[in-house]
Amino acid sequence: MVCVRYWLVSSILVFCCACSYADLQSDLSAFKSMQADFTEVATTPQGGRLSSQGAVWLVKPNQFRWQVDSPNQQLYVTDGVTLWSYEADLQQVIKQPLGHEVSQTPILLLSGQAQELNQLFLVKTLSPGEYQLTPKQQDGLIENIVLGFEAGVPQTLVIRNKVGMVTQIHFSKVVVNQPIAQHYFQFTPPANASVYTP
Repeated sequence: MVCVRYWLVSSILVFCCACSYADLQSDLSAFKSMQADFTEVATTPQGGRLSSQGAVWLVKPNQFRWQVDSPNQQLYVTDGVTLWSYEADLQQVIKQPLGHEVSQTPILLLSGQAQELNQLFLVKTLSPGEYQLTPKQQDGLIENIVLGFEAGVPQTLVIRNKVGMVTQIHFSKVVVNQPIAQHYFQFTPPANASVYTP
């Protein structure tokens, strides 16, 4: 009897995860490109709070430009192969191959391929258009990620890590499925910047 109950519960969980993944895949597959403004608020367990604002452009698969305008200018750009990170106030550039680990580059959740998420995360529907993603591998820093959509358009991205930091990103003025010029995903280091390759 216990075995039957265990099998039944396991089957229900698998079915629910499959349905949640299918719903998430449907929302993610609804757009091939996106541009938006964003506000980002990171909160520490001690109550510290850091806010930033900027804009994002992305084209699937794996091309994105994440531009922080305030309080300090920062830029993350990739053409799908190389990831450039630029901090204007430090005049410092980091050049490295684009890793496909979401823990290092969470925007890959939106710019990557939907089917890849099923291999990396357990997906749970919290409410219509809101999904919680929990990493299957527990050796990373991310505890879970919550993605929010409205009418198939990305609205929120909340990242919780295992040391208690919560990063909340809200997208506004979202435009999907419009052409984005390729130069948004190209980067040439300024002449006076120091370039580092890890």
